[in-house]
Amino acid sequence: MGISVGNFPCDECGSRDNNGVYKAEDGTYNSHCFGCDHNNRFCDSEGHAIDSPKTNSNTYQETNMDDRLSFEDVCELPVIGDKNRRIYKSIGQLYGLRGAKINSDDWTHQYYPFHKDGKLVGFQERTVATKDFKSIGYGKQDIDLQGMEIWPNGGSRYLVITEGFLDALAAQQMLTGKVADRDKRFVIVSLPNGSNANHILKNLKTREWVESFEKVVLMLDQDKAGMDCAKKIAVGLRPGLVHIAEFSEKDPCDMLGSDKDTEFKRSFWDAKKYSPADIVTATSVRDILSEENMVESLPYPDFAAELNMGWFGKRKGEISLFAAGTGLGKSSFFKEDMFHIMTTTEEKIGIVSLEESTRDILMGMQSLYLNKRVNLPNVELTKEEEEKSLKWIEETCGDRFVMLDHQGSSVGEDLMQKIRYLIDIGCGYIYIDHITLATAGSENTNKAIDDFMDALLSLCKKKNAPWFGVVSHLRKTSEGKSFEEGAVPTMDDLKGSGSIKQIAFDVIMFARNMNAKTEAVRNRTDIWVKKSRGTGKTGPAGSYTFDSATGRLNYVDKDNINDPDHEENEFEMSS
Repeated sequence: MGISVGNFPCDECGSRDNNGVYKAEDGTYNSHCFGCDHNNRFCDSEGHAIDSPKTNSNTYQETNMDDRLSFEDVCELPVIGDKNRRIYKSIGQLYGLRGAKINSDDWTHQYYPFHKDGKLVGFQERTVATKDFKSIGYGKQDIDLQGMEIWPNGGSRYLVITEGFLDALAAQQMLTGKVADRDKRFVIVSLPNGSNANHILKNLKTREWVESFEKVVLMLDQDKAGMDCAKKIAVGLRPGLVHIAEFSEKDPCDMLGSDKDTEFKRSFWDAKKYSPADIVTATSVRDILSEENMVESLPYPDFAAELNMGWFGKRKGEISLFAAGTGLGKSSFFKEDMFHIMTTTEEKIGIVSLEESTRDILMGMQSLYLNKRVNLPNVELTKEEEEKSLKWIEETCGDRFVMLDHQGSSVGEDLMQKIRYLIDIGCGYIYIDHITLATAGSENTNKAIDDFMDALLSLCKKKNAPWFGVVSHLRKTSEGKSFEEGAVPTMDDLKGSGSIKQIAFDVIMFARNMNAKTEAVRNRTDIWVKKSRGTGKTGPAGSYTFDSATGRLNYVDKDNINDPDHEENEFEMSS
């Protein structure tokens, strides 16, 4: 083909941009339509067919009949191997590989046979020096798979398909060696023109022949084009037939040239049966339930002891949603949890806090380390305390504590890209505060929230997925007690789309009476679990209190701190 020039309209099928145009080293243009598979051997720079190329007379061309061999001439050429690729002559003889020495003592051209209905109808000419390909005789899409004529009846146990003719020969040599009996060899064929699945899917006879085998192993090139072609073939053939092999080099020829015969054989036997993305059968039970794939639970800090005992903390690959009324301490809960991870694990965390600055977050960590509310103007630090806390943040948190410096501008896809980056650098726990701001600025807020939650769920399904802690705000209550007066939220109180509660694995809510008469009750927060996909258990999950002197959260028995004028026990309320 040559170097890609671009995609243009196809005169054959009318496609607007499926016609790929290529410039060969000799200056001529050729094209291939990926819509209808029509080829123009010669065309202009925009893909329109021309009768003959305009070329330099000193350049070897297919139309130079003094140099070019005819179909009959090629049929008389000797059968060869490929010394450079270490392919035996006996393998070349099996597949009909022929060679020519044009104005040289070395093999300058190779010829790969084309068959149609088992009859030889043409050749694919390969110029060894330039790796250019040209057709001699008949070479349209309805030709057979290369090598198919050797086993015309099909129907044996295994069929191997490669992407190139020489790859089929290399695969044959690595899988069966010098076996003389053709019937004892693997059936190995090649797609005639590279990664084009239509040679199988749009040719009824070829498709029937391929589907006559018990198992088809695709050993195509290990690049995107090869993998895409493998998937297309697998989807187009009957379910359960196709297996896709993976190996370390680009193609079978490279495997042979790198002395990786043993690995190639193993890749054949280990080829995985194709199934559509996200479809898994119970045959994968050992991998799925292996120790390597078991997800450990990481507990919340001690002040949330009952949340740990009843719901076993948090797990990577899950989304935990946290919700409460305004000013009820959601951010304080997050900071305590971050501090807990920094002091008890070696994990890296990512913080996407869209309300607080990085300064506020780091000052929060400093406060927790010193048990002092350093953000308050009446709290003083000694030089020793300041130096000690800063050193702890630098050395203990350091690169494990990664913050988004959003500056009020990270929303939508831009924000999602940064979240993906946090995952790529190894953040195992990511805190997002809050989802309303994360989707701000969208014309359709509910759709933006749907898209955001769907994106998080997609990330949860990938390898090395993190845990996501997401804060959601609540709708304002129109009747009865407000959330600031201690009302326990329900999932219907979540602000925004219903996808928030549907996608979240856990929904954890906080209730606190900020208007209580006593400070002890005003500082007490009750934890409620409204959804737990893992345990199925819901209900009250303990209480904690805010120490106004140290700024720390501490576990408290709710029954020991009650408002004397409030006789109703919130823990007896229906969730």
